[in-house]
Amino acid sequence: MASRMERVNRRKIELSEYDIVQNYIIGSHILREFVKFYQRYSQENIGPELILTMPILPLVLNKSSSFEISKRHYIEGGLMKTIYDDKTLYVGLQNRMEKMYDLSLKSLSMCFSSGLLNYDKNTSRLTIIDEANPNLQYAENYKQILRASRRLGAWFAKLSIEELTTIFKIKF
Repeated sequence: MASRMERVNRRKIELSEYDIVQNYIIGSHILREFVKFYQRYSQENIGPELILTMPILPLVLNKSSSFEISKRHYIEGGLMKTIYDDKTLYVGLQNRMEKMYDLSLKSLSMCFSSGLLNYDKNTSRLTIIDEANPNLQYAENYKQILRASRRLGAWFAKLSIEELTTIFKIKF
């Protein structure tokens, strides 16, 4: 007979949009995955500048953009393909970045305080501390969000800040 805790651990919990958007732990996990894949796909094996994390939560916590991004490949042209396929996908990103600024900063703070990410004051770059992931079962919508975050990390690693601000029509 399985214990109560084992039954709870096997059950996948589907998260509502409100639960996801208001959760700094989920935000920190998303940002950690972004940094991990940015670093992995960076030619110099370096992490992103801190400022590049600002569009991540607004992008992956948006249901339609998360879905479209998550189903793409890690290759460089994947980002441009999402734009080509749906020109409205990134509309309003600047506004969403501003609205989610507090969530992004609190999620980053959690990353630093829990030892998920390191911040280098001299370069203003983030690096992953430990690449190991716990072997957990995630709900499908959460897996989609993580896949989108990983792809953005891979894509952002291949582009300059200037290119990203032009593509997304954002300013920091």
